[in-house]
Amino acid sequence: MEAKNFAIRKSPCNSPLPELEVPMINTMVACLGVEHRKLNGLDMRLALAASRLADDPGAITASQALEVWEEIRQDLWSHLQIEDELVSWVRRVMRFRAHCSTG
Repeated sequence: MEAKNFAIRKSPCNSPLPELEVPMINTMVACLGVEHRKLNGLDMRLALAASRLADDPGAITASQALEVWEEIRQDLWSHLQIEDELVSWVRRVMRFRAHCSTG
């Protein structure tokens, strides 16, 4: 068996992001933006409920405020998981590229 000669034309350290990574990142960031706006709306609803309760405890029930809080809690958990994965991925890419530039 004869070994074939081959040459690496470009090292992975010097290459741009793969073709699908940029649209993937853009999509994740756009989704996070939509979720930020949704969370902002929920925060406003919770603030309104808290203000009403403080001003007039009979205006709404505490359970209505707790329903908004539960919705925030559920949305926030999945949102934070997505953000964490995106940040972790960026850190891995940065470490890889830093490693390439030093060694």
